[in-house]
Amino acid sequence: EPNEHGKIRLEAAALAYLSGMAPVIILLGEYGTSEKEISASKAYLLKKFSELKVGNESIPDTAILTEDESINTATNMRELSKIVTSRGFKKVAIITSDFPKDRAALLACEFRIPSYSVAAEDLANQRVEVSKWTSRAEKVKIFFAIWDPEGDISTFLIKHGVNLPR
Repeated sequence: EPNEHGKIRLEAAALAYLSGMAPVIILLGEYGTSEKEISASKAYLLKKFSELKVGNESIPDTAILTEDESINTATNMRELSKIVTSRGFKKVAIITSDFPKDRAALLACEFRIPSYSVAAEDLANQRVEVSKWTSRAEKVKIFFAIWDPEGDISTFLIKHGVNLPR
């Protein structure tokens, strides 16, 4: 089952789909995301949707896309860019946790993704306590996003066992 932040992001995605804000939901992976974790995220998304929906609405399988090549936010945006281009999407709502929202927007610009970032907590009307460590780590990640927007350095380090903050 997804962690607390993941649950809120998935609930926000279900709400975005229900409201018509997102006709397609794209679940982006990260380093070490297994097929089992992707299935668990998809199952949680469908469960949340069924709790929130009115009537017999459902999310068709074709409306949920998954990506499992990413390692970090930079590679999430690189892979998202490929999906957006291949599908011809005109605009994308990037629903992420509040603390990495600005970094996601910065990297989406770098990859020329026509998008806007939305904090999942705002859509789902929920708050999750973020530690001082998370806030400090996010500042470091924003620096890396500006310095290495393609994510090549952090991807190399992660693949070679260096434990970077995610």
